[in-house]
Amino acid sequence: MASAAYPASAQERRVDVPAGTVADSAIALARQTGSSIVVNGSSLSSRRVARIRGTMSAEAAVQRLARQANARAVRISAMAGGSIRYRRVPLARAGTHA
Repeated sequence: MASAAYPASAQERRVDVPAGTVADSAIALARQTGSSIVVNGSSLSSRRVARIRGTMSAEAAVQRLARQANARAVRISAMAGGSIRYRRVPLARAGTHA
């Protein structure tokens, strides 16, 4: 889905990101947490997600965004505390377990 780099990912802060597309939510989340978030793929970036609100770390907020978008966040190394890369998770077919 995206990659996000954040210097203080464990520091909790107040987050209030309105419902919208993954792309718009990622921009709002990046501004509120001091993160850099890049969403890859138009089908993923245009997906709708619910509001993200509460006190949480940047990493927790990004993970929540990924879950809502049916994507998976995978931490990759980076200079300023790490990055998270997202990729789309295939939807389970009816009658199967994911």
